[in-house]
Amino acid sequence: MERSKGDFRSLKIDLSSSECELDNYLTSFDLIFTHMVLEHVKNPSVFHENCMKILKEDGQVVHFFATKYSVHTILNQLLPERLTDWLVFKFQTRKKDTHDKYKAYYRWCFGPTKSNIARLEGAGYKILDYKGFLGHTYLNKFKTLYAIEQRWNKLLLLINSPLMCSNAFFVAKKKDSKTN
Repeated sequence: MERSKGDFRSLKIDLSSSECELDNYLTSFDLIFTHMVLEHVKNPSVFHENCMKILKEDGQVVHFFATKYSVHTILNQLLPERLTDWLVFKFQTRKKDTHDKYKAYYRWCFGPTKSNIARLEGAGYKILDYKGFLGHTYLNKFKTLYAIEQRWNKLLLLINSPLMCSNAFFVAKKKDSKTN
């Protein structure tokens, strides 16, 4: 689905599908922005390849995502889907009809590690900025869980490993094809 407003155009398609129709959109976007999407992408290789196809040569991508090794994502991976669905809708302000919970895979969803940067550069990106963050507000309503998470975050700060962040973002552009 494509919408246009003035000089802005937005597109809603499944970039993770190798069968999505991109011919009309090749190299036509200045910016691709995703927020809490990458952790739900089953095939990140195809997703990033499709991003490169529709991005203009001087365009940029900004991807903000949950990472694999935070307290809430570990729980999301270990607990049964039915239980995590119930927890999300019971304790967060989500409504199923407007803000559903989707299966999370956390593939390529790591903080700014050397190996993940190399993987993303191998997909065609030139990484301009990549940052990881600790914490979120998912457990704030539960004093005990929140306290455990705060202690966990203090330990992670001491460890100082980009692999262990809760969320991350990266800003990138296409690699310059002339220098590769």
